[in-house]
Amino acid sequence: MLQRHWISALAISAALAFSGPALAKAPSVNATSARLMQQANDLLSQNRAGEAADLYEAALVADPHNSNAFVGLGRAYERLGQTGRAISYYRKALIISPNDVTALEASGMALIAKGSLSKAQDTLDRLRRVCSKGCVQAERLANALSSAQAKSTTTRGRVTAQNASRKAAKPTSKQ
Repeated sequence: MLQRHWISALAISAALAFSGPALAKAPSVNATSARLMQQANDLLSQNRAGEAADLYEAALVADPHNSNAFVGLGRAYERLGQTGRAISYYRKALIISPNDVTALEASGMALIAKGSLSKAQDTLDRLRRVCSKGCVQAERLANALSSAQAKSTTTRGRVTAQNASRKAAKPTSKQ
Protein backbone atom coordinates (compact mmCIF):
# COMPACT_ATOMS: atom_id res chain seq x y z
CA MET A 1 0.00 0.00 0.00
CA LEU A 2 2.76 2.47 0.96
CA GLN A 3 4.67 1.63 -2.22
CA ARG A 4 1.61 2.41 -4.38
CA HIS A 5 1.28 5.89 -2.77
CA TRP A 6 4.98 6.52 -3.26
CA ILE A 7 4.70 5.63 -6.96
CA SER A 8 1.63 7.85 -7.34
CA ALA A 9 3.42 10.76 -5.68
CA LEU A 10 6.43 10.25 -7.94
CA ALA A 11 4.22 10.17 -11.04
CA ILE A 12 2.43 13.37 -10.03
CA SER A 13 5.73 15.11 -9.29
CA ALA A 14 7.12 14.08 -12.66
CA ALA A 15 3.99 15.26 -14.47
CA LEU A 16 4.21 18.65 -12.79
CA ALA A 17 7.93 18.95 -13.47
CA PHE A 18 7.55 18.22 -17.18
CA SER A 19 4.31 20.09 -17.78
CA GLY A 20 6.02 23.48 -17.73
CA PRO A 21 3.91 26.62 -17.55
CA ALA A 22 0.70 24.87 -18.58
CA LEU A 23 0.11 23.62 -15.03
CA ALA A 24 2.18 26.22 -13.24
CA LYS A 25 0.30 27.82 -10.39
CA ALA A 26 -0.47 31.48 -10.87
CA PRO A 27 1.33 33.73 -8.42
CA SER A 28 -0.81 34.43 -5.41
CA VAL A 29 -2.14 37.92 -4.81
CA ASN A 30 -1.79 39.33 -1.32
CA ALA A 31 -4.96 39.69 0.73
CA THR A 32 -4.96 43.50 0.80
CA SER A 33 -4.64 43.71 -2.97
CA ALA A 34 -7.39 41.12 -3.44
CA ARG A 35 -9.74 43.05 -1.11
CA LEU A 36 -9.07 46.33 -2.93
CA MET A 37 -9.63 44.61 -6.28
CA GLN A 38 -13.02 43.33 -5.14
CA GLN A 39 -14.04 46.81 -4.03
CA ALA A 40 -12.82 48.27 -7.34
CA ASN A 41 -14.73 45.64 -9.31
CA ASP A 42 -17.89 46.54 -7.39
CA LEU A 43 -17.40 50.23 -8.16
CA LEU A 44 -16.75 49.52 -11.83
CA SER A 45 -19.96 47.49 -12.04
CA GLN A 46 -21.75 50.57 -10.64
CA ASN A 47 -20.23 52.72 -13.43
CA ARG A 48 -17.99 54.55 -10.96
CA ALA A 49 -14.86 54.14 -13.08
CA GLY A 50 -12.85 57.00 -11.59
CA GLU A 51 -13.22 55.67 -8.06
CA ALA A 52 -12.56 52.14 -9.29
CA ALA A 53 -9.32 53.28 -10.95
CA ASP A 54 -8.15 54.72 -7.63
CA LEU A 55 -8.76 51.39 -5.89
CA TYR A 56 -7.08 49.38 -8.67
CA GLU A 57 -4.04 51.64 -8.26
CA ALA A 58 -4.12 51.04 -4.50
CA ALA A 59 -4.30 47.29 -5.20
CA LEU A 60 -1.16 47.65 -7.31
CA VAL A 61 0.62 49.51 -4.51
CA ALA A 62 -0.22 46.58 -2.24
CA ASP A 63 0.90 44.04 -4.88
CA PRO A 64 2.71 45.40 -7.96
CA HIS A 65 2.58 41.95 -9.59
CA ASN A 66 -1.22 41.69 -9.54
CA SER A 67 -1.90 41.39 -13.27
CA ASN A 68 -5.66 41.37 -12.67
CA ALA A 69 -5.39 44.84 -11.11
CA PHE A 70 -3.73 46.07 -14.32
CA VAL A 71 -6.59 44.57 -16.35
CA GLY A 72 -9.13 46.20 -14.05
CA LEU A 73 -7.33 49.52 -14.34
CA GLY A 74 -7.41 49.18 -18.11
CA ARG A 75 -11.15 48.54 -18.05
CA ALA A 76 -11.70 51.55 -15.80
CA TYR A 77 -9.77 53.81 -18.16
CA GLU A 78 -11.70 52.46 -21.14
CA ARG A 79 -14.92 53.43 -19.38
CA LEU A 80 -13.41 56.88 -18.82
CA GLY A 81 -12.79 57.15 -22.57
CA GLN A 82 -9.02 56.84 -22.28
CA THR A 83 -8.48 53.86 -24.59
CA GLY A 84 -4.78 54.51 -25.18
CA ARG A 85 -4.10 54.53 -21.47
CA ALA A 86 -6.18 51.36 -21.07
CA ILE A 87 -4.07 49.60 -23.70
CA SER A 88 -0.89 50.47 -21.79
CA TYR A 89 -2.31 48.84 -18.64
CA TYR A 90 -3.30 45.71 -20.57
CA ARG A 91 0.29 45.54 -21.85
CA LYS A 92 1.58 45.74 -18.27
CA ALA A 93 -0.74 42.87 -17.30
CA LEU A 94 0.63 40.84 -20.20
CA ILE A 95 4.22 41.47 -19.11
CA ILE A 96 3.38 39.87 -15.77
CA SER A 97 1.16 37.14 -17.20
CA PRO A 98 1.83 36.74 -20.96
CA ASN A 99 -0.80 34.06 -21.51
CA ASP A 100 -3.64 35.76 -19.63
CA VAL A 101 -6.58 35.27 -21.98
CA THR A 102 -8.62 37.98 -20.25
CA ALA A 103 -5.85 40.55 -20.71
CA LEU A 104 -5.33 39.48 -24.33
CA GLU A 105 -9.03 39.79 -25.12
CA ALA A 106 -9.32 43.17 -23.37
CA SER A 107 -6.24 44.44 -25.18
CA GLY A 108 -7.60 43.31 -28.55
CA MET A 109 -10.98 44.90 -27.91
CA ALA A 110 -9.34 48.19 -26.92
CA LEU A 111 -7.18 48.10 -30.05
CA ILE A 112 -10.33 47.67 -32.14
CA ALA A 113 -11.92 50.63 -30.36
CA LYS A 114 -8.80 52.65 -31.12
CA GLY A 115 -8.99 51.64 -34.80
CA SER A 116 -5.75 49.63 -34.73
CA LEU A 117 -7.19 46.64 -36.56
CA SER A 118 -3.86 45.14 -37.63
CA LYS A 119 -2.60 45.18 -34.03
CA ALA A 120 -5.91 43.70 -32.91
CA GLN A 121 -5.39 40.92 -35.47
CA ASP A 122 -1.90 40.27 -34.04
CA THR A 123 -3.45 40.06 -30.58
CA LEU A 124 -6.10 37.65 -31.85
CA ASP A 125 -3.41 35.47 -33.41
CA ARG A 126 -1.54 35.42 -30.11
CA LEU A 127 -4.76 34.60 -28.22
CA ARG A 128 -5.46 31.72 -30.60
CA ARG A 129 -1.97 30.33 -29.96
CA VAL A 130 -2.58 30.50 -26.20
CA CYS A 131 -6.04 28.90 -26.62
CA SER A 132 -4.87 26.22 -29.02
CA LYS A 133 -8.10 24.26 -28.51
CA GLY A 134 -10.26 27.37 -28.74
CA CYS A 135 -11.72 29.59 -26.04
CA VAL A 136 -14.62 31.99 -25.72
CA GLN A 137 -12.26 34.98 -25.44
CA ALA A 138 -10.78 34.23 -28.86
CA GLU A 139 -14.26 33.78 -30.35
CA ARG A 140 -15.49 37.10 -28.96
CA LEU A 141 -12.40 38.95 -30.17
CA ALA A 142 -12.62 37.32 -33.61
CA ASN A 143 -16.28 38.35 -33.93
CA ALA A 144 -15.57 41.92 -32.83
CA LEU A 145 -12.61 42.19 -35.19
CA SER A 146 -14.59 40.77 -38.10
CA SER A 147 -17.37 43.28 -37.47
CA ALA A 148 -14.88 46.18 -37.23
CA GLN A 149 -13.17 45.10 -40.44
CA ALA A 150 -16.51 44.92 -42.25
CA LYS A 151 -17.43 48.42 -41.04
CA SER A 152 -14.01 49.72 -42.04
CA THR A 153 -14.37 48.27 -45.54
CA THR A 154 -17.88 49.71 -45.89
CA THR A 155 -16.74 53.12 -44.66
CA ARG A 156 -13.75 53.12 -47.01
CA GLY A 157 -16.00 52.22 -49.92
CA ARG A 158 -18.40 55.01 -49.02
CA VAL A 159 -15.58 57.56 -48.72
CA THR A 160 -14.14 56.49 -52.07
CA ALA A 161 -17.57 56.81 -53.70
CA GLN A 162 -18.09 60.24 -52.12
CA ASN A 163 -14.69 61.42 -53.33
CA ALA A 164 -15.46 60.19 -56.84
CA SER A 165 -18.81 62.05 -56.77
CA ARG A 166 -17.12 65.26 -55.65
CA LYS A 167 -14.51 65.04 -58.39
CA ALA A 168 -17.19 64.42 -61.00
CA ALA A 169 -19.30 67.35 -59.74
CA LYS A 170 -16.41 69.84 -59.69
CA PRO A 171 -16.43 72.19 -62.64
CA THR A 172 -13.21 72.24 -64.50
CA SER A 173 -11.44 75.58 -64.46
CA LYS A 174 -9.46 74.90 -67.64
CA GLN A 175 -10.99 76.93 -70.41
